[in-house]
Amino acid sequence: MINVEHLQWLDVIHRINLTLKPGRFYALVGPNGSGKSSLLGLLAGTRKPCAGKVSINQQALSQLSLAQLACMRAVMPQSVALNFPLPVVEVVKLGAIHTACDSNELVDNCLELVGMLAAKDKLYNRLSGGQQQRVQLARVLCQLGPLAQAKGKWLLLDEATSSLDLQYQHQVFAIAKYLARLGVGVVSVVHDVNLAAKYADEVLVLKNGELVQQGLVENVVNHQLADSLYNLPAATLKDPQYTPVISVARQEVA
Repeated sequence: MINVEHLQWLDVIHRINLTLKPGRFYALVGPNGSGKSSLLGLLAGTRKPCAGKVSINQQALSQLSLAQLACMRAVMPQSVALNFPLPVVEVVKLGAIHTACDSNELVDNCLELVGMLAAKDKLYNRLSGGQQQRVQLARVLCQLGPLAQAKGKWLLLDEATSSLDLQYQHQVFAIAKYLARLGVGVVSVVHDVNLAAKYADEVLVLKNGELVQQGLVENVVNHQLADSLYNLPAATLKDPQYTPVISVARQEVA
């Protein structure tokens, strides 16, 4: 479990209180500059709060070493700069450094999950941006260890679908949903609210650094959300699976 108490960071995050449970997929949404990535960094322990605290499994992040944190949570940032001509398989193995299992099998399993197993011997820096992003996701999944034994761990994703086409956007979120069913806690920064609604269990809404709403998808995702966050006129529809869909009116430039 992740507990957040009176969390504050600079003038970006303002006294957030939050409890997150493993086995749930949380989508973190909000307009640009609302503090989504900053909050994710605070949850991951890569940023230090100015006030308040974050704890994971009842242990304060400030009291945990980087090695201890690496065993409890895996983080995928917005971008990873890696320009060396390393084979894909070696990049993904970086995520398995601290695991005691057969890293070759783990790497293959994670690459297969993200649809990149056939590229394992290719050079990472020769891949497209979207392919690199999927390789980085495989690396982060490796950090969780064998996924069937990852219950209670956390996967934190910061815009993990930003370079992906429609097919792989859905694949990434299907993987996140699958991990949640295995007992992993997932928190993902998401810009596409409709994509979040289709896969997430709960939605966390940030605005101006404050947590203004949290709840089940069906209680949060609607046209009022589009209006309050983005000042966009919209309607609430239902897709064939009865998931709420925000249909935004076409915008015109005068």
